[in-house]
Amino acid sequence: WNPAGLTHVRDWEISAANFFQFRSDAQNFTFHHATVGKRFLPDHSAAVRFSPGIRLEFIVPSTFTVEDSSSSIMTQFDKEISYTEQFALGYAFRAGDRFSLGFSAHFLEEKITDTEYSIDTNNVISASPVQYTGNSWSVEWGAMWDPAPSWRIGAVAKNLFRITESSLPAEANVPALKLPKTVRAGASYAGFSNLLLSADADFGKQFRAGAQWAATDFLKVSA
Repeated sequence: WNPAGLTHVRDWEISAANFFQFRSDAQNFTFHHATVGKRFLPDHSAAVRFSPGIRLEFIVPSTFTVEDSSSSIMTQFDKEISYTEQFALGYAFRAGDRFSLGFSAHFLEEKITDTEYSIDTNNVISASPVQYTGNSWSVEWGAMWDPAPSWRIGAVAKNLFRITESSLPAEANVPALKLPKTVRAGASYAGFSNLLLSADADFGKQFRAGAQWAATDFLKVSA
């Protein structure tokens, strides 16, 4: 969540994450994301993340009705709406022994799948699928400070600004994805053997806490 943390990549680093929805009626497997990071030169690092699991999907039931003086025809169809973050890019550099800066850009896609109806001159009703797509980039800046060997403090300006490549047309009749600007800050403590503890919060009144256990020199488990 803080691109400035990329400066702690040692050389090549690969990570992946997944989640399950614990429900009695279904156990949906969703591959959340995979990330590859690389340090280059002494003080620079970069990373790319592929994230098919960062997704919001909605289905809106709709009806289409045609009436005349003698009859009425009603057709039901579903409008599918999805907001996804397909991938993200990050870069960071050290501005000193204990201070780092970084930025990230997140590629966002808004996709609408709808059904379009039309009536020709012979009063024949035809239906055809139609799809609308909008793309944009959300840019964030972060900073990190290591006041002591076991402590790390970070902050990031989330959704600082947005670069729109293409917008949804008005006929899509769907609200655009809104990403409110906020500040997120947190700290981590690594004073225990093979264990890292962390917590963070943002101006949206959300709080998170986590831990990472170094099972071996090459394997870490986080929750």
